[in-house]
Amino acid sequence: MMQSLRINRLPWLLPILFVICGFSPIDARASRLTMVGDSKLEIRQIGERIVLSGSYSIENRGDESAKAVFPTFEIGRWRWAGEPRTLEQGKRSVWDMREVSFEKTLLRCEATEKCAGGMLPDRGVFPVLVRRNYSDLNGYKFSAAEVLRVQLGDLTDAEQTALQVTPVNIRVSSRGNGETFILDVEINNALQRDITVDLAPFTSQEFRLESQPLQTLVKADSVGRSYFKLRNFSGLQGSAYAAFVVAQWQEGETRNTAAASAVLPIRTPDRSLWLVGGLIIAGILMAATLYYYVFSPRRGRR
Repeated sequence: MMQSLRINRLPWLLPILFVICGFSPIDARASRLTMVGDSKLEIRQIGERIVLSGSYSIENRGDESAKAVFPTFEIGRWRWAGEPRTLEQGKRSVWDMREVSFEKTLLRCEATEKCAGGMLPDRGVFPVLVRRNYSDLNGYKFSAAEVLRVQLGDLTDAEQTALQVTPVNIRVSSRGNGETFILDVEINNALQRDITVDLAPFTSQEFRLESQPLQTLVKADSVGRSYFKLRNFSGLQGSAYAAFVVAQWQEGETRNTAAASAVLPIRTPDRSLWLVGGLIIAGILMAATLYYYVFSPRRGRR
């Protein structure tokens, strides 16, 4: 009789076990994908076309293989995407760009794009916006952002020095609640003249940009401030992503570029609250079970 009673109690005890296990703070070790990029790019102008050549490599430093790995590049309104590949753990793949060219007119951006409407000149330092795209073995898509500076056109020694040691500096910091973020931007203009700066945010595809690129006037020997708003769309909980603000302005007859970054940490749910809730539910089920089998008057009359 006692053996039969224990067997009959199992269905009542199983929900309690499921609740306790479901709210357990001990998780299986999650796999992690880390894609590291390396660039060897050159850009030049031939007639009315811009020619990009070189290579870009991606190395998988994670602990599992990745699928659909490929880089994408943006300069002005020009876009290029590499062929998707599978990249095993610890392996590296190289995408060659052999004389990839596009019309010079694509250097001009619309007001809603990364250049904030500025007409890019033929000479200077320009931003190349790069994303490393990849998927895990379950098909979930991820990306990582990067900003490269490339030189276009023949520059004198004085112009190169002015572009490299510029008195215009940009600084970016982030604040937010783990889902919505603000990128605060400071532009320090140490020049003795006013400058117009094109500002644009750039980050992983897991975020939605809720602020448009803009132009701002920074007075001589002063600091200009602005901000951009971003929202997490599909970023992985507990992960951190790099977000950039790209600045472009005129240095005489040449274009100069600077980029600064901040980290966007995605909020991790507080498991302690879930655990407390699970234990309370388990306690209620346990008390109901004991009452049913021990104290229930109906069962005592049987």
